Parts: sequence; C-alpha cells; structure tokens
Amino acid sequence: MKSAPFLFGRILDPFLAVNIGIVSYWLYEKRANRPNEKLLYNRLFKQKDV
Repeated sequence: MKSAPFLFGRILDPFLAVNIGIVSYWLYEKRANRPNEKLLYNRLFKQKDV
C-alpha cells in the first residue's frame, strides 16, 4: 500500500494543518463577540497576581 502524497512536504503539511486550526478557532472566537476575559488565550496565559 502506497503512502498518500504530501501537499507541501512531510514537515510543512502538519505545521500548516495546526496553523489552519489555530486561525479557525481564533476567527470563531472573534466572530462570537466574546468578552476578552472569556477568550481561550487570555484564560491560558493570564498573569496571576502573587
């Protein structure tokens, strides 16, 4: 059984797929008009006061 051909290359294809997923989710969050406190990025990387 032959392996499937790559679109851009063995390294670039997975990288491109991850980037498309990130951009799609980012656009979804922006179009949903969520407040900034609710965005996934802000929840993951929010600085905690110590």
